Amino acid sequence: MSETEFTMIPIDLLVFSGRNPRIEMRGLEEFAENIKEYGVLEPIIVRPKEEKFEVVVGERRVRASNIAGLKEVPAIIRAITDRQADELRLIENIHREDLIDAEKGDAIYALIENYPDKYLSIASIAEKLAIPYNTILKWCRYSRRVSDFVKDAVGSARLGEDQVGYLIKYDHATQDKLAEIIIERKMTSTQAREFFRLYSTNPEQKLDEIADEVTGIKKVRISLHELSEEAQREVQQILERKKEESRTIQTETVKEKMKESRKITERKKKEARRRLEKKAMTPEVLQSAVLQQIPREDILKKTEAIIERLDEIKHPYQRERMVEVVPKELEKLEKRLEKAPERRERVEHKLNRLYELQTEGVFLSTLWDIGERAEYAGSKDFHGNCPPQVIEQCVLRLTKKGDVVLDPMAGSGTAIDVCNLLNRKCIAYDIKPPEWRNDIVRNDSRKIPLDNNSVDMIFLHPPYWGMVYYTVDEDEEKLSDLSRAPTLEEYLRMLKPVLQECYRILKPNKYLCILLGDRIKEGKFIPLCRKTANLSEGAGFTDCGYAVKFTSGATSLEIKGQMIYAELAYTENLKIEHDLVMFFRKEE
Repeated sequence: MSETEFTMIPIDLLVFSGRNPRIEMRGLEEFAENIKEYGVLEPIIVRPKEEKFEVVVGERRVRASNIAGLKEVPAIIRAITDRQADELRLIENIHREDLIDAEKGDAIYALIENYPDKYLSIASIAEKLAIPYNTILKWCRYSRRVSDFVKDAVGSARLGEDQVGYLIKYDHATQDKLAEIIIERKMTSTQAREFFRLYSTNPEQKLDEIADEVTGIKKVRISLHELSEEAQREVQQILERKKEESRTIQTETVKEKMKESRKITERKKKEARRRLEKKAMTPEVLQSAVLQQIPREDILKKTEAIIERLDEIKHPYQRERMVEVVPKELEKLEKRLEKAPERRERVEHKLNRLYELQTEGVFLSTLWDIGERAEYAGSKDFHGNCPPQVIEQCVLRLTKKGDVVLDPMAGSGTAIDVCNLLNRKCIAYDIKPPEWRNDIVRNDSRKIPLDNNSVDMIFLHPPYWGMVYYTVDEDEEKLSDLSRAPTLEEYLRMLKPVLQECYRILKPNKYLCILLGDRIKEGKFIPLCRKTANLSEGAGFTDCGYAVKFTSGATSLEIKGQMIYAELAYTENLKIEHDLVMFFRKEE
């Protein structure tokens, strides 16, 4: 039988290799209906495998035929090696019309990686497979950059291939979030392009608001009292139901995040212990290697040996000099020996504390490179969200289990989640808490409803002046939002009573930690950190220094695929890529 002739083979005699690069088979039911009506139009390719036949090309046709109730399918039998079979599968996938561009790009790269002797480059593949070079380049551009959800959405025609080009510049989580909105709102290609443009301009804006804008849905605000009594009751029922759903979801989410975070914390502790053990930095080793007192008799023996060797010095001036120096040095050594027990006790405590902090994963220097924001606490989508790693470092260093931590500007509740994880109590306030957090009390932090000397640590992450607004112009309450202060002087005037309240309620010898960053606005450097430190000292605190937290992805705009750094492009100042974690102590 030639390699072009086919025969009918019972489906019962066919086996799958498990090596098909196509993990997902989409549209099998629809394909099966077509096979019922027209049959299998193209034979599959198989190779002998013991007493059966292994499907090399056409696994999807076999599965659909089985669903359609067929007993046998047309097949071409070839005697080929494993390497040849894998190559055929990849080439067949490249030519399939039901695969999306990203999947075809995956197959192209697989050919180059697995068969470098035969497929040297994209250009050589284009020539061998008779496919336009630019077409393959487009496939490869999408390859390995598209999330599984987006692949499935494109394969099932819920998203268009043209929309993938806008999505690939984002991480997979963002791709999924944007794609879900486009599918849910059934956006046209034009609406989707406008949606991507608006999101790139302001990624902090709520996606539903952007979707409303591009799909022409307008929001109208009316007072609840203007509705009929029946409508008011319905609205109240809906709000109560949504609050209950939000509480349930929030509780489950926090539990999952805390569970995952415990794993991360334990892993950090194990890594820290391994590093210490590798360096032999255990308390026992430090005790013996650094702090152990040398026996007095050994010192006296060494001293006598040194004195005896003085006679070996021939030069009179050198001998005279050594005779003068040695007794003085011995006298110094005698004094150090007398103080050794006291020094050992003092240093031993410090080194043991150093060991404890390292074991817990606490940074021991003033440079904090935390990388990307962790997701086990708070919400990364909240405006100006605080990295939980920063709060974790402050809490581990400055508190113990059971202590009370206050966050006067809680935002999405990151401090609460961190404290719950580390077995600390947390009191959280915010001028406008998120609807989905019922553990944040609504409050203006210029007047905090707590007793004097009642908390063990305060973590304060105020909004940076003139950057992100935390309330909207339409807010009926006309809230005194620190982020909306019209001038720097007004910002500092509003912040001053907050720091005074922090001093009042903090226990003596305890710490206030402030996470803040300087700004460049209209070409001028704004030293927010220094001015805030001055206010803190004015409130009574003692400045205890700061740690530098490196920022991640410090970019401001994205235009035509190029990242524009505002501080460099529009000013003559240095681009700021760090925040400060400032520490202040309330003295007794």
